[in-house]
Amino acid sequence: MLSEIATMKYVAQHTTILLPKIHGYGFGGDYPTGLPFVILEFVEDTRLVDAKYHDHDAPPRVTLYRQLADIFVQLRRLEFKHVGALTLDEHGEPTFAPHRSLGVDFNDGQLDEQDPASLLGPHDVFTSTRAYVRFLVQMAFHNFLRQRDVVGTEKNAQVQLYALHRMRDYLRTWVEARYDRVPFVLQHGDLLPPNLIVDEHLHIRAIIDWEWSHTVPLQLVVPPFCLTGTALEQILRRDRLPAITQRWSKLAEQVRPVEANGSRGALPSLSQLWRDFDGCAGSEAVVNRTLVAHSLMSVSHLTEVYRNRLFSQEDDRHARYQRFFDPEHNAAAVDHALLVASKVQQRERVRATTAEVKDLLREDYRKWGAKLKRGRSPMPAMDADDTRRLTDFMHAFDQIMGSITIGLVARKLVTLLVAVYPPRLAQPGSVASALVAGECRRIGRAGVFGLPTTPRLEVVMAGGSLAC
Repeated sequence: MLSEIATMKYVAQHTTILLPKIHGYGFGGDYPTGLPFVILEFVEDTRLVDAKYHDHDAPPRVTLYRQLADIFVQLRRLEFKHVGALTLDEHGEPTFAPHRSLGVDFNDGQLDEQDPASLLGPHDVFTSTRAYVRFLVQMAFHNFLRQRDVVGTEKNAQVQLYALHRMRDYLRTWVEARYDRVPFVLQHGDLLPPNLIVDEHLHIRAIIDWEWSHTVPLQLVVPPFCLTGTALEQILRRDRLPAITQRWSKLAEQVRPVEANGSRGALPSLSQLWRDFDGCAGSEAVVNRTLVAHSLMSVSHLTEVYRNRLFSQEDDRHARYQRFFDPEHNAAAVDHALLVASKVQQRERVRATTAEVKDLLREDYRKWGAKLKRGRSPMPAMDADDTRRLTDFMHAFDQIMGSITIGLVARKLVTLLVAVYPPRLAQPGSVASALVAGECRRIGRAGVFGLPTTPRLEVVMAGGSLAC
């Protein structure tokens, strides 16, 4: 939250990008709740994700592209000397911190006890693109090794491990020398359709959720996925790239006119960075570079880009893959096999524990619902609000239980119970009651759900500081 407030202040001071006004904030202390908070202006209208913008006629879409181009042009002009993020100084003014946020993946890794921060020294500062890319690749390997539910089958584990190694090789030559030691620029970090507020004519009214903003190398300043409404891995799997690159082209076409109407910015300008998309969908090599840049901003997608894009373009791909796991051709093949076996075993243990906890939760919920139907529950009668919240809870609960990622189940379940579960209806001794009451804790580095071990019903969550 500290970085989000600082970034919103800085952007408001140095650009004309529309943001909600900050009416107040605090970090606990003497405030009534004792918790951090920020009070933002309420912005009318709707999120871009709900606006069905692809159904609009051409003129509103052109207006949207022009406004997005203006946003990216202005952000391009905000230059810094290091990778990092903004924070607040002792006077509440924004200042740059080279050791702060490195994006969503970095934060998620900390919450899931993968601890990517352990890869950084106390004084490490990234002043070159190559050094930063090396760190991101190292973080991808680190997360693969530490995450307990990252693979499915043995084949899946092999493919992911191979893809990580191949992406590391690919990225050794990916950074262009002209972009290695140039200024770093501020990016939103999560500029997706839910974070753009638009009116009925697709005029942007506000950009929200700046908490993942940080500075990036110019080579990572690429056309966004906010025009797709689809995650990167889904685009790759559905072969939707031709349509996406056409939208990138339309956005790039608007950059040069926007730059011409403003003051001369730093070089290389955004139109120069995006010139390969201006008026065309981009060559295969250009699209590859863009997809790799997106995967570096979310390193969990590195293997997806290689498997679904780069692998198919290699002439000797199948032979190379076989040699990677063949001890006669690769001295590290035995280590690779042991690592794959270890990841599969971890996944099976997680799967078994997850299934057991899901059964406990379902049984708890089934008994509760049965008592309600028979009218034998000691709980107070439900009013209209309770009924609505319970219906929302039932729907979301079923969705969450379909997840295969244990950390995701843990975080979403706690958030759901706190936000939706009718608090007056929590049964003493139930799993839901334990969670709502905040009776969850972490035990060592277990990284998986634990089972109830005492009458108090302790529920152990996977990784991180979960706000119960």
